[in-house]
Amino acid sequence: MSLQRMFTFLFGTGLLTLLLSSQGSSIAPTSAQNDNFTPSECGFYVPVGMPVKCGYLTVPADRANPDGETMRLHVSYFQSFSETPVDDPIVYVMGGVGGGPGSDESIALYQGVDVDFAIFLEHRDFIVLDQRGMGYSEPNLNCRAYEQAIIANAQAAQTPNTIYQSLESALQDCFATFNAEGIDLRHFSTENTTADLEDLRAALGIESWNLYAVGYGAQPALNYARDYPEHTRSIILSSPITDLPTWLQSEVSRVEASLQTLYTSCAQSEECNTDFPQVSTAFEEAIALLAENPVTIEIAHPIVGVPMDFVIDDDQFIETVKWSLLFAENILFLPFIIETTAVGSYRFLAILASQLVNIAQFTNEGTHYALLCQEAIPYINDVGDETTLNAIAVEHLKINLKLAQSICQTLNLPPHARFEVPNITKIPLLVFRGEYEHVSLESDIEAILAMNPNAQTFTFPNLTYDVLYSWDICPQLVTADFLEAPQQTINTPCLQAIEPTDFMSIADMLQLQGSYTAE
Repeated sequence: MSLQRMFTFLFGTGLLTLLLSSQGSSIAPTSAQNDNFTPSECGFYVPVGMPVKCGYLTVPADRANPDGETMRLHVSYFQSFSETPVDDPIVYVMGGVGGGPGSDESIALYQGVDVDFAIFLEHRDFIVLDQRGMGYSEPNLNCRAYEQAIIANAQAAQTPNTIYQSLESALQDCFATFNAEGIDLRHFSTENTTADLEDLRAALGIESWNLYAVGYGAQPALNYARDYPEHTRSIILSSPITDLPTWLQSEVSRVEASLQTLYTSCAQSEECNTDFPQVSTAFEEAIALLAENPVTIEIAHPIVGVPMDFVIDDDQFIETVKWSLLFAENILFLPFIIETTAVGSYRFLAILASQLVNIAQFTNEGTHYALLCQEAIPYINDVGDETTLNAIAVEHLKINLKLAQSICQTLNLPPHARFEVPNITKIPLLVFRGEYEHVSLESDIEAILAMNPNAQTFTFPNLTYDVLYSWDICPQLVTADFLEAPQQTINTPCLQAIEPTDFMSIADMLQLQGSYTAE
């Protein structure tokens, strides 16, 4: 294990380039003009030398009333590294559900595009549409009170019920504010996102493009290909969610399956199994230990930067492990962190937990619940999640479902038709999934293949959520081959050379600790 990869753990889970900044260009993305597209400065600061242009797409809030109120959707158009890019760009369809940074946090996403999505920019322009309620679009449905509640909960030991009550109260306040502002949540839907994408394509004068969608973004992307096949060259789906109701009510079993993958992979690694033979038992022991003896550390406040107390208790430990399973670099450290936590050593757990305390800032709660209340909650059944996890973990992992049920009861939005994977067999389709993730499921892949047997699907055994956003270059090489010739069968050489997960050993961690101390 190289020190470079070790330090990735300490200084972040993404490959973001934080450069000196200047205000974004206000030049139109193309020479084609349209009444519903207005060039503007970018809503975010742009790294020096990054060729990006921005604007706002104006769309009807209610498509049944095109002459009524409108929304402004922020568009970022990143130009290709090539002087002669091909004429079918890539549009990024965010997931979430309701994912995409709130305004203050968008710098990380947008400033990292030239690094994190370099495989796309090599030959094509790359377009980011901030969906309704998200990013820099207007109105923005970010709920600051919810984010502040999460941070407040992290400053003292809490029971799952106390956490639930504080988050539920914050969300209710935000939705009361949205209602007072006259925001109609019925207009935040998969159907409208699909139509917004077509408005964007027409406004930019693009004849055909490629769709890259992550998580829930698979649903508007697949619907777009169904409705506008003549404008869809290909689709790339990373960690697709095709069944929102199942996704929402299965968090316990999804996380448990991800943990089992971790335990199995460690057991199959001679070095990991030697150093951490009891990792599954240690997870339960760590929960029990922190439930009795929470640990307080000092970290920088994730919003204002001042020092704050950060309490790692059983709930914070579960949350840290859950989110770490979605970051490929962090997975390498999890067996070590779980076993050392179980015996009362918290140094590396504290570093990891403090990194992830602000993860909620990357979801727009208004859009998140508007989608769930219309497209998931109406189809939830009463079937419980079968699990062998202990009661503390189960209660914690059911908070998101309880919140959705409570908020949706208050909002009382009419249901939308349940999403069904469309048949788009004439359009080349590439589907990725990471083995460790607990976002998309094998059943999501099966649903896509059932309707589209020609789709090319890959599950990477050493990766997790959104495999293109990881240290392993193989998914990027596969993507490049697919984009070059989407109709051809992919046989990228790296697929035959994928290695098992290279977990951090005790020796690796001692070396890292020595290097970190020397710094």
